[in-house]
Amino acid sequence: MAHSLWSRFSGPSRSLWIIYVLAYLTVGGTLQLAAPYIRVARFAHDWQVVTIYGFYLIPLSVLLRGEPWYRQYAYALCAIAPVDVIGFAIHSSIAYPHNVIDLIVGERNFTLVFVMVASWMPYLGNMLVECLGAQLQRGSGARVGAKAIANTMNSGFVQEGSNIRKAPEERSEVVN
Repeated sequence: MAHSLWSRFSGPSRSLWIIYVLAYLTVGGTLQLAAPYIRVARFAHDWQVVTIYGFYLIPLSVLLRGEPWYRQYAYALCAIAPVDVIGFAIHSSIAYPHNVIDLIVGERNFTLVFVMVASWMPYLGNMLVECLGAQLQRGSGARVGAKAIANTMNSGFVQEGSNIRKAPEERSEVVN
């Protein structure tokens, strides 16, 4: 198991790690800077962007990379829930009063909804990194982006030459 875990971290190239760091820190920093205008939640300190996005979400995303979307979401939910619950409890994460989530689901359900939304971050981050990596590696183009999304989502698309198409569905026959 430890070998499998290490292979997940050593698998991505150095350039892919750089893309992860730049993408996640950019998204985290942007959300922290936009927090006073969005008025949902924010970190109490700006350095938390580096610790949460850089030291927690990037390794989590790399571990989940290549898994189906539902597995990425489920594992992320289990990993992110305790961090967010504790963060809001000790006020290192701060929810703005009367925010849009409170207005929709009520103040008592804020953390639950926030965790459910935040748990999409590794899956969406993996999609973003895959698309950015493909764009940088092969040049820009819609086919590259579509291939990256199809590969990340494990959605049954295959590439033939420069075309992407839906893979034929496998049929299993029942033998009596």
